[in-house]
Amino acid sequence: MRTQIEQLTRHIEDAEQREQLQQILWKHGKLFDLRQPPIIKATIHHAIETGTHSPIYTSPYRVSYKDEQKQREEIEKLLEQGVIEESTSPWSSPIEIKQHYYKDPFPMPRIDDIFDHLLQAEYYTTVDFKSGYFQVGLDPKDRPKMTFPTRDQHYQFTVLPQSVTNGPPAFQRIVSQILGLTRWKYSLAYLDDVIIYSTTFKEHLIHLNDILNRLNYANFRLNVTKCQIARTSIDYLGHHIEHRSIRPNADNIRALLETQQPTSAKEAFRFVKAAEYYPVRDCTATTAARFLFDEVILKYGTPKCILTDNGTHFTAKMMTELLKQIGITHLYSTRYHPMTNGQIERFNATMDAKIAALSNEKRTSWDEKLPFVTFN
Repeated sequence: MRTQIEQLTRHIEDAEQREQLQQILWKHGKLFDLRQPPIIKATIHHAIETGTHSPIYTSPYRVSYKDEQKQREEIEKLLEQGVIEESTSPWSSPIEIKQHYYKDPFPMPRIDDIFDHLLQAEYYTTVDFKSGYFQVGLDPKDRPKMTFPTRDQHYQFTVLPQSVTNGPPAFQRIVSQILGLTRWKYSLAYLDDVIIYSTTFKEHLIHLNDILNRLNYANFRLNVTKCQIARTSIDYLGHHIEHRSIRPNADNIRALLETQQPTSAKEAFRFVKAAEYYPVRDCTATTAARFLFDEVILKYGTPKCILTDNGTHFTAKMMTELLKQIGITHLYSTRYHPMTNGQIERFNATMDAKIAALSNEKRTSWDEKLPFVTFN
């Protein structure tokens, strides 16, 4: 523990400030103790509401010998941690049950609102939860719904599993409840990404102590290697944040920054044709469904959603049933307006009118007016 705390505070040059910060971290050292898997002391556990729907069962999928060995090792680890337990539940279909959830309407904070509140601060701390979802207990009466089969056994989760439909709003509610009235004053949370922000170091010590005390009381555990304590610049939600400065993390946009600008017609043609195109024999529903499965899902994994026009090959029962069974959301473009980038087109149309109104008659000064139009 001493080594971890020293690593978290070694960037503080002032010896007195570093000592004060280390004392606070020592005080809440239990947050970094990962020897026992904790369950959050939230006033509510996560519930899975399916109404009066009868239990759903699907047979287990066949897996290869190699994958079965990995599966067995992972199950043994989860059993040892208390994350899962053996089950006699009549439910056994994690994918099918998603369709019968009542959606949790708890709001997620807007990232741009979060950034607005961070601009004026000068000191930042971010804390990262160790397997955050696994620290949230499932309501005992709903554990039988979170079951999964293996080749020779049946298990159910005792904690909130990853990728459950209402997981994000449920976790956001619990963290928001724990932070309480400190939110939007000196703490914010986007799921398991909690940030503490202050204008002075002295103030930051007070705020840090308060938030760590709340997390400690709630029995959270933190991933010490991903925590950043009392820094004047910090990475948060894919952005690099300093006083009055927020910009995208360089690693996230490195490909864009290093992209060479085309210098010839041939290079420009290659650049604009970078998206993948696949030729198909016809536009039938069978061809579209086979293409989606063979060329997209098997190669790249299952997408969360797809966006198409209203062609009959996309609206056919075969396609809709395939997407439903796999759990892919199908979004359609507006009828009679098949462009799938409608918001961008609308924005461009608005900008065109404003630029035309502000620029001169020959339209040679439009670039000078662009900043006024963009931020108007």
